[in-house]
Amino acid sequence: MFKINIITAFPEVFPGSLDVSILAKARKKKIWDLNTVDLKKFSSQTKSMDDKPFGGGPGMVISADVLHIAYEIAKIFFEDYNFENVEKIMLTPNGEEFDHSAAEALAKKKCLLIICGRYEGVDERFIEYNNLRKISIGKYVLCGGESAASVAVSYTHLTL
Repeated sequence: MFKINIITAFPEVFPGSLDVSILAKARKKKIWDLNTVDLKKFSSQTKSMDDKPFGGGPGMVISADVLHIAYEIAKIFFEDYNFENVEKIMLTPNGEEFDHSAAEALAKKKCLLIICGRYEGVDERFIEYNNLRKISIGKYVLCGGESAASVAVSYTHLTL
């Protein structure tokens, strides 16, 4: 079974369009499975989900410590697999272009962990430390990575 876990501030977006038509049929046949991890659950009244960029600059980023806890929880979904073999993706407008060949490569994997960006992104040290693959569905800015995650999952599964 192809397993996908999405870390997001808005888990209610999923499965959304991923639970319609061919993708819904494939999910019902247990060809693939989807889970979400809610970033907001790891923030509190004393610790916000967002933070100022470590190196300075405008805007806010997802707090690295909140994201780290969510990331560790997300690993549990893949306990039947070697986590080293899970493709770990950070959706960002400055990542490598997501095209047909990228979708084919992802479809050859058996597990995807997708992190939806928000605000100005995440602390770059988190991306480097966890060896995340940065992917972009286009050189434009969305409100968050949830739409991009839906595109990536949908397109990847159409190449299966």
